[in-house]
Amino acid sequence: MVDLTLMAAKLAELEDRIERVRSHRTATADELAAQRDALDLVAFNLMLSVQS
Repeated sequence: MVDLTLMAAKLAELEDRIERVRSHRTATADELAAQRDALDLVAFNLMLSVQS
C-alpha cells in the first residue's frame, strides 16, 4: 500500500531540490563550471533529488 503522507513529503523534498538547482542555473554550462561553489551545490542537490 502506498503511504500518501510519505509520498507527499518526498515530492515536496524533490520540488525543493529542483528549486535549489534552478536558483544556481547559468546561461551556459561553461559559466556554471567556472563557478565552483554553484556547481557543487547543483551537483549535490541533483544527487539528493535522485536519492529521493
